[in-house]
Amino acid sequence: MLPPPQPVLVVPNTVPSSQEGVISLADLVGYMRQNWRRGILYGLPLAVLAFVALGTGPKVFQAEAQLLLRIQDSNVFNFEQLGRTSSVGELSAPLLVNNHLMELKSRSFLEYLHDNTPTATRDEYIEPDLSRKSFQTIVMDWAGLSKPKAAPNLREVFIKKLAAVTRVEPLKESFILRVQVRGEEPQVCADMANRYVNQYIAYVGKQERSGTMAASEFLGQKAVELRKNLQESEAKLAAYRQQASVMRKTEGVKDTTGEKLTALNTALAETEVRLTRSRYELEAIESAGSSVVQLLTVQPVAQNPQVSQKRIEISALEAQLTPLLEFCGPKHPRVVGLTNELRGRKGELNTLIASVVTMSRQEVSTLSAQLEDFKGQVSGTRGDVIAMGDKEIQEKMLIDQVELDRQMYQNISMRMNQADLTGQFTDNGILRIADVATPPDKALKPNKTLAALASMMVFGLVFVGVPLGWGLADDHIIKLLRAPEVKSDEAGGAAEGQPVQPAASTGNAELPAPPPPMALGSGNRTTVLAEFPILAVEGPAQVLAECLRSEPRGAATSLRQLTGVLEKQALYRTGPGGVVLVSSSESGEGKSLAAAALAATFVHHGRKVLVIDCHAGAPGIHHFFPQSERHSSFASRLDDVRYGNSDLFVLPAHDIPAYETNELLDGYRAWIDRARLGVDWIILDGPPVLKNFADVAPLAPLATDVIMIHDRARATPAKLRAAMTLLQPMMSSTAMRGLVINRAE
Repeated sequence: MLPPPQPVLVVPNTVPSSQEGVISLADLVGYMRQNWRRGILYGLPLAVLAFVALGTGPKVFQAEAQLLLRIQDSNVFNFEQLGRTSSVGELSAPLLVNNHLMELKSRSFLEYLHDNTPTATRDEYIEPDLSRKSFQTIVMDWAGLSKPKAAPNLREVFIKKLAAVTRVEPLKESFILRVQVRGEEPQVCADMANRYVNQYIAYVGKQERSGTMAASEFLGQKAVELRKNLQESEAKLAAYRQQASVMRKTEGVKDTTGEKLTALNTALAETEVRLTRSRYELEAIESAGSSVVQLLTVQPVAQNPQVSQKRIEISALEAQLTPLLEFCGPKHPRVVGLTNELRGRKGELNTLIASVVTMSRQEVSTLSAQLEDFKGQVSGTRGDVIAMGDKEIQEKMLIDQVELDRQMYQNISMRMNQADLTGQFTDNGILRIADVATPPDKALKPNKTLAALASMMVFGLVFVGVPLGWGLADDHIIKLLRAPEVKSDEAGGAAEGQPVQPAASTGNAELPAPPPPMALGSGNRTTVLAEFPILAVEGPAQVLAECLRSEPRGAATSLRQLTGVLEKQALYRTGPGGVVLVSSSESGEGKSLAAAALAATFVHHGRKVLVIDCHAGAPGIHHFFPQSERHSSFASRLDDVRYGNSDLFVLPAHDIPAYETNELLDGYRAWIDRARLGVDWIILDGPPVLKNFADVAPLAPLATDVIMIHDRARATPAKLRAAMTLLQPMMSSTAMRGLVINRAE
């Protein structure tokens, strides 16, 4: 008989928070069998909704037109590079393709398309959108709650719809742009696609010739100024001749000053022409701003030999980098090297572009300075000639001035006429229509086949996902939130926490049939034999003493119920008592405490009990019975391991080597055979199943009763089922008794 437990100090107990889930294929199959009706219940409505969403509704057609970006410049009015400031090359073509992709969807072009589309065509295209009502509007109208709406802005409706239903993409390995327009009517859709590309060509032509028109306006203003200068020079010559009565004879005049003045006037005219052209090029550069892409389209930058060479090098590096990025990733050494080299080349390109821009500005300033210098020299030379006082020289000087003004006026007028003629030419020579759109025969949406496939996929996903999700949530989430259900094989007093007394076997009295073996399938619940509360005390001996107290502090009633179940099962066997194996799925779940408490309860009921510590790797039973530390594991007699003067016998394992597996198993068998006649019950404190299955498997066939200890804070239900599944083939089909829940709340 154990001494009565003493009061101990209550301290908080720590519970590990980490848990690991183990889900088997059998669990998933069980979830499908249990919840397949829910899958059908949820899957069919969702599949119908998917089919209705994708397979019904108004028909939508799609028409496609194609634009081709031409590499060569076919503008016949390109007079001395005045027609276009840039030509398309192999390097600039990809950049232009990207620019056109963005500009085809730009707001400015859509506004231009709206302004150049007939009103009847626009109204026919947006009429379905104006007449269509949303579900909310229909409900509000039916309920009489709708408010009068203002007239829609047809311009915004047209632009927003066209921006939403138009798709622009490049055709692979070509310079062709595909323009796809959707609509409710096939013919209207095709007409809008064709109008889209035609108007875009006109839009680009208008944008391209804006620079030429600006040059034409500038040259026109300059021509007016030069014409005024020419008229003034002619008026001065005529006035001088009338005043000096000089005839138009200048053949005999030979003067170096006059020749110098002629040379200076010629140089002045050439400098002014070059200055005009340089200012025009500088205006084109400044209009491009700081964008590198726009600067590369300007003639002075694009035609620079160093810039062209650097762009070829950058294109070669990009051609090497693109496949390496796809197959090797951005951190590959070769990719990093090429990226750094490409970044350096781009920096050099930006430097070259900046130098070209700087050179253009310097050229304008230089030519302006030269022009002022030439004007000063001309004025000085003219003064020297006048100082000579020769009338013929004065006349010759005036004639030269008239000829100079006339020549400059003629040159500027010719350039102005060329620019004006080129600006009126609408075809820019860069884009043309590659293919026209025709009315589509088949609607793009709704697609019955696609809707059917989508609905089948939705049904399949829901049919599989809902049962599995429902089962996983029920077993691994909801179970952790609710109290465990206690099921017992006994009725009456056992259900009320009273001990069950074994029935006496007398004579030929027929015993009741033994209970069937417990099923371990995922759909059944394992029988709970007892529950140990949370014992917040220090020391193994104090924990055992607290566990033997009455509820709610201890588990005395649960232990009496557990011993009653084992005593009842013993009646169905040939001999009294039996061998009880106590194990768990993980270490630290309290199997040594359960074995010690079960042994103490049997002794309290007058039974003789032998407790054998079978976990030599981590022995623990001797901590609950402190006097058993003096017992030797090598004892050969039962009395050598008696615990005091009680009927409890404890065989510890604290002084035997854990690696002697075969010797330990032979010793366990020998002790069991030797102690069967001397004790009523033999309790085996076994190792955990999942971590020491090789040690616990040989013990299972020796046991007549198997009890699993489960602590929810240390092992999940999935681990418990896995341990019981592993242990089931090793033991008798009727040996499994059930669970003892440790630290139950």
